[in-house]
Amino acid sequence: MPVYHSKQKDVDKCKTACKAAVLPLKSGSVKGPAGEFAGQDDKDMDIVDEAIHYFRANILFTQFEVESGADLTLVYLTAWIADCLRALQKEKTKAGALKASHQIGINKKFKVPGEAKFEFGAFFDKPKNNTEKQLFVDYFCQIRHESIKRLIEKCYSADGSQNKHWFQFSKRRFMNAWNM
Repeated sequence: MPVYHSKQKDVDKCKTACKAAVLPLKSGSVKGPAGEFAGQDDKDMDIVDEAIHYFRANILFTQFEVESGADLTLVYLTAWIADCLRALQKEKTKAGALKASHQIGINKKFKVPGEAKFEFGAFFDKPKNNTEKQLFVDYFCQIRHESIKRLIEKCYSADGSQNKHWFQFSKRRFMNAWNM
């Protein structure tokens, strides 16, 4: 069974940072370099929705054949979601998870391509200049924050308790990546 690839269209028209596509996001409270996602209806998914939707299937794979820059963004987000689940596992209520998510998502000090111990160095290119590096940091900080915000809505039940069908994946590694 093959992995799920990103279904984002018009990837060629998007900016790139270290070979990853800088894709538009649905309007949210998180500001950053991503443009406004122009879906036809509510069923259209941006890259964050895709990553959350395909997470439980893609986390089971140890290899991922990248087809586009959108796939690189999807790969990064899948590993990030696994890290978020590990961090949120100790938060038993949705209210506690919302408090913790702010601290987890706001951190701008994370490894970027070209730095030592960047988990996906074989996939991403080293930034050509500081502008590209800053675009990578700003965009991935934005989607990290947006994804953890949306993930909490999925992985906690309506009564505020943890959804065991999501948290069972907190111990899995995606492509052997740990601590994004």
